[in-house]
Amino acid sequence: TTSDAMLLDAYRGREIYNQELISIMNQFGVELEGEVITGFILKFYRRYSKAKKKFDVMERVKMSVKALEKKARQYFEETAAGYMADDMDEIDQQVVRMELASSFYYVTYHPNVSNELGLLSFPWISAVDHLCSIYDFHKGDAAEK
Repeated sequence: TTSDAMLLDAYRGREIYNQELISIMNQFGVELEGEVITGFILKFYRRYSKAKKKFDVMERVKMSVKALEKKARQYFEETAAGYMADDMDEIDQQVVRMELASSFYYVTYHPNVSNELGLLSFPWISAVDHLCSIYDFHKGDAAEK
């Protein structure tokens, strides 16, 4: 089960991530999270209306999101390391990472957790590999039933 400490760390990480994502969105005048995450911006501020400027802005957005992704994944790994004992084997370390990824997902999507901004990319940017591991693990359970 996921500990309260992990949920608190996940919530803190989500808040930092969301603030930085909103900063990128505001800097480039992007209104939709999906546009900024993918780098495919459909609606530009008037000042970016020329084709060359649009391309330059899309490239700058992609670079900014890449930096945010790196920072979010680093936060995930550093936080996970804080829950690992020195003598943990690789399987136990993976369990810790999956529990933390689950916490990241929980604080973003659970209906009982406040998410006023409605931003949903945090767990997918910071812990996608581990969320996929959880899916693969449970997919095996479903096949057995």
